[in-house]
Amino acid sequence: MKLHYANNIKWLRMKLYSSRDEFSHAIEMSENTIKAYENGYRTPVIDKLVIIALHFGVSLDDLVFKDLTK
Repeated sequence: MKLHYANNIKWLRMKLYSSRDEFSHAIEMSENTIKAYENGYRTPVIDKLVIIALHFGVSLDDLVFKDLTK
């Protein structure tokens, strides 16, 4: 099963925010953490995934398992 959270976080962020910095302030996470999530260098813990999913108004399942870019 392929995990899509990295691409989905980046895609959703780019749709709603002009910069990674703006998004990181909105959800109170560091810009480097967001960058690491988007590039797949770091896997978010469940509570961070929940914060991101709620912020974008998507289900946790969709954020992680569905390719939202299609």
